[in-house]
Amino acid sequence: MAGVIGSIGPFDESTEQWSSYTERFGYFVAANDVQDDKWVPIFLSVIGPKTFNLLRSLLQPAKPGNKSFTEIVDTLTKHFSPKPLVIAERFRFHKRNQEEGESVTMFVASLRKLAEHCEFKDVLNDTLRDRLVCGLRNEAAQKKLLTESDLTLEKAINISVTMEMASKEAHALHATDRAHKLDSGKANAQGPCFRCGKLGHLASDCWCKEMDCNNCGKKGHVARACRNKKSKDKGSKTGNKRGTAKFKKERHVRTVKLHEDRASDSSDEEVLSAINTVRILNVDETSDGFWVKPRLEGHVVKMQTDTGSKASLVSYNVYRKCLKHLPLKPSDTVFKGYTGHRVPMKGMTEVIVQCNDQTAKLPVYVTQKNCPAIMGRVWLKAIRLNWQEVRKLSHGSSQLQAILGKHKEVFREELGSMKKITVKLHLKPDSKPVFMKARPVPYAIRPKVESNLDTLVKNGVLEPVTTSEWATPIVPVPKKDGGIRICGDFKVSVNPVLTAEQYPLPLIDDLFAGLSGGQKFSKIDLNQAYLQMHVEEQSREMLTINTHKGLFRYCRLPFGITSAPALFQRAIDQILSGLPGVQCYLDDILCTGADDEEHLRNLDATLQRLKEYGLRVRKEKCDFFQSSVEYLGHVIDANGLHTAPSKITALHNLLRKEEAWKWTASCQEAFQKAKDSLTASEVLTHFNPKFPIQLACDASPYGVGAVISHILPNGEERPIAFASRTLNTAETNYAQLEREALSIVFGVRKFHQYLYGRRFTLLTDHRPLTTILGPYTGIPSLAASRLQRWALILSGHSYDIKYRKSESHCNADGLSRLPLPIKKPDSDTVEILYFREVETAPVSAVQVKRASRNDPVLSAVMDWIIKGLPAGEDVDLKAFLGKRAELSVQAGCLLWGRRVIIPLSLQTKLLKQLHAGHSGIVRMKEIARSYFWWPNMDKQIEEIAKNCSSCHKVRNNPPLAPLHPWEFPQEPWHRVHIDFAGPYEDKMFLVAVDAHSKWPEVTIMKSTTTEKTIEALGEMFSRFGSPTQIVSDNGPQLVSQEMEAFLQANGVQHITSAPYHPATNGLAERFVQTMKHALKTSQGQGTLHQRLHKFLLNYRNSPHATTRTSPANAMFKRDLHTTFDLLKPSTVKDTVQKQQEKQMMYRGQQVKDRVFSPGESVLARNYRGEHKWVPATVIAQTGQCWVSYFKLVT
Repeated sequence: MAGVIGSIGPFDESTEQWSSYTERFGYFVAANDVQDDKWVPIFLSVIGPKTFNLLRSLLQPAKPGNKSFTEIVDTLTKHFSPKPLVIAERFRFHKRNQEEGESVTMFVASLRKLAEHCEFKDVLNDTLRDRLVCGLRNEAAQKKLLTESDLTLEKAINISVTMEMASKEAHALHATDRAHKLDSGKANAQGPCFRCGKLGHLASDCWCKEMDCNNCGKKGHVARACRNKKSKDKGSKTGNKRGTAKFKKERHVRTVKLHEDRASDSSDEEVLSAINTVRILNVDETSDGFWVKPRLEGHVVKMQTDTGSKASLVSYNVYRKCLKHLPLKPSDTVFKGYTGHRVPMKGMTEVIVQCNDQTAKLPVYVTQKNCPAIMGRVWLKAIRLNWQEVRKLSHGSSQLQAILGKHKEVFREELGSMKKITVKLHLKPDSKPVFMKARPVPYAIRPKVESNLDTLVKNGVLEPVTTSEWATPIVPVPKKDGGIRICGDFKVSVNPVLTAEQYPLPLIDDLFAGLSGGQKFSKIDLNQAYLQMHVEEQSREMLTINTHKGLFRYCRLPFGITSAPALFQRAIDQILSGLPGVQCYLDDILCTGADDEEHLRNLDATLQRLKEYGLRVRKEKCDFFQSSVEYLGHVIDANGLHTAPSKITALHNLLRKEEAWKWTASCQEAFQKAKDSLTASEVLTHFNPKFPIQLACDASPYGVGAVISHILPNGEERPIAFASRTLNTAETNYAQLEREALSIVFGVRKFHQYLYGRRFTLLTDHRPLTTILGPYTGIPSLAASRLQRWALILSGHSYDIKYRKSESHCNADGLSRLPLPIKKPDSDTVEILYFREVETAPVSAVQVKRASRNDPVLSAVMDWIIKGLPAGEDVDLKAFLGKRAELSVQAGCLLWGRRVIIPLSLQTKLLKQLHAGHSGIVRMKEIARSYFWWPNMDKQIEEIAKNCSSCHKVRNNPPLAPLHPWEFPQEPWHRVHIDFAGPYEDKMFLVAVDAHSKWPEVTIMKSTTTEKTIEALGEMFSRFGSPTQIVSDNGPQLVSQEMEAFLQANGVQHITSAPYHPATNGLAERFVQTMKHALKTSQGQGTLHQRLHKFLLNYRNSPHATTRTSPANAMFKRDLHTTFDLLKPSTVKDTVQKQQEKQMMYRGQQVKDRVFSPGESVLARNYRGEHKWVPATVIAQTGQCWVSYFKLVT
């Protein structure tokens, strides 16, 4: 089957017009001889999912496959390329002029494109010719074309291109000639210029030819070159009048006095003491010129050298950023631009300037406008520049400025708004909102924080809200310029419950590999990158911040979110996808090209893409069209990568001369070579797939190293990257052969992305590996399994392995020794084991004999015994005098009875041996008294036992402290002790005991939360009132904030017991034990409630051991009634009955009995009507006759 010719790719309206795409598709099907009936399915397959979905929407309800190719193309053409208005297109055509930096051919191509929909028809060429002549920027070319008769379009283009090329060549030759004269530093053959008195240029090219002389008043020269000596010496009135008249015309120039310390660069300029006016060539960064980067007060500032300006200038923005610690003085000079306009100034100051290893304190003037910095003649005289290194901007600078001007919208000083891409945050399942209170803001920075909040609200980053379930405290972070950056502390709120987005950040190696072949570089820095991304509405509540001014929520992606780097990297990769020569790491974009034209084209496409997506760039942090830039800690140029000077400053600081160090001449020379090599500009090169690759690997006893490098066409070896690591414990035990093989496997794995799919060369200084791991030899059957496994890993690569001598293998060998700079000596394991065992060996009689002979005290004592010498008056010998009759010498050892006397040198070791089992003092003394002795032995045994840290960790509690009883309250329910008991039978019990009466209250609880505990205590307080004090332990529900608020509201003082000391709350603890015992013994004798009630009744009615009275009697001044009260005879009842009988007898003497029978008519007392008595009938008798009640019916 034949292959497909060419490729069509999906349609992208951002890079191609629809008409161009359909035209390319026609060529594609023609080149591949596609049948007409296959056009529709092929077309629908290649246009891409975005265009296909759009087509489906436009054709609903019909299917795209049912339409013809012409119908599909017409439908999409109406959508993508609607027919424009002819008058509008012609208006755009006739308004088009040649732009700055645009060539004639590009201008004509642009005109042809604009004329596509103008319908000029037969007059197209004439119209294009007319627009070309009218729109040219070159006036000479316009004049030439206007003088031509029978001018056709082709003829006009040829003339314009010819004159454009001639103008460029002449300009280049003129600029080269000027540059050579400046570099040579020699005087003209004609002598000094009569206009300014200086060398190096012609009088016709002198910039002073339009200036007025302050000496004679004539135009065309300056005072120091004035030939009118009489006017200079005598001060002629004519000259003064002319000068005065001239200066009166320039009203914007004020008269100021020049300070004496402001010496001019020539003696003739002292005549400017009346008026000091400085003209500067330009105040626009878009112009060409020479640029240098000196350090002002330690800060790098990019400045343009301007020999036409005497003074040096910086903008007010540079002053605020780098020089704000220096006070400004009023400016003593009036500055005017090349066109004569006045440049407003803020003031002047003196700064320390460092450049090319030169340092000087020089004056600098600060402008109000944000114009580029200028280095004038005063600075150039004090700071000598290396003009060979100062490069003039190429002709591409004008094209660069045209591109920057074309995309000036991207450089606006405003916050960008990313289009087409939004952020959505995802929470983990079952996540609960977190609301954190606002943190206090110091009063000193509160105005700055409030101002920053107002700015963020104004820019649409924040919006105020009144309520939110999420709230994150803010952290004000000071910035270098003195401002404040507001950051949310999202690690305490959103980040723990946020599902992190998984999108990899680009590897440094991949970024640098993509810069291969670049000659010049442009670095673009996005302005507050994260804040340019919008957050979807449903995710904004999670980004609410809590401030002292209330709640605000982010509408843009803030710093501090876990997923922010991945989200932004994915977005910027999507924005810059498909652009060649562009690499991006978060907000740092780097653009390059194989030549200037490609670089400018890539830069133009990058800025265009940023503009389409609404992004903004911080221009002061960008570098365009530079031969070298610092990017991610490296300096990148056409030669490769270097160490960034900012990253090795600390290394140089370590080499100060005042440091005390012995340093020989040979050491200094060797170290200087190493330092120069590290900081050299040719350390690393870019990866280029066109050049051969070789991998050098080596191993040391404690590390492995690898270097991947290119072999350049001239045979030079240039490294791409280095790698090394330390061996682990197991790898250090490898044989040297295995360590060398390990270094090869390490290097192949480390640089897999460079090596896979390419043939490369392996270099090793271990010759046996060339056979064992060789690609053309089989794996030896007797090789170790580890080597066989590594050989299989390497078989997946295409390589040649070569042997290189160790003296030529220094790069990899040095890296393998870097992980551990000091080589560890090989230690003898047998000797270490021997000495360790000897140190812990027990003390023997041989050691005692040897040590006793060397001990001065014991040797003297043995002399008494053996030789019978008299004892001296030595204090150390007094301990042995009382035991002289019991001392003896046996086998060179001194004995007291059967106990060996230990010399001083062995006493400490023997004490450790005695305490090896961590025995107590008594047991250690018993053992010691059976075997050995020395003076004060018992005291030393006590000290070693008391000072043993291991024994302290497991010792018993100390003796009990003296008892401190609670003060006895004078009234019931004054102090109440509470505690929880249980769980018992799946229930918890809240116990409360009155300290005065010992009256207990028990509540059975299913839940012991703070809320339920407060309900139970509230019920007790409702029966007995609120106590004055409550004593409890430190349970969480008893020390919670809600419990404290409840007790405080009831006027109760809360006293908690000491942690891990329950005896403090002994009253409640002891009752809990009694209650548990009673409930356990009564188990099976009723329900839990019944058994508890019986226990409480008996406990409350029983005399307490402390008060000698029952809790009920102490609480209520009476005992509770029980079944035992039935046993006591009641004397009070009998007395009451006798009194009642007497009352009845007395009443019976005064009244008579009245007896009524049912049905009998009577008069009944009426309590409801007007009549007191009413007739009634007895219905029934309901009680005894003397207290009877009748039911009456009227």
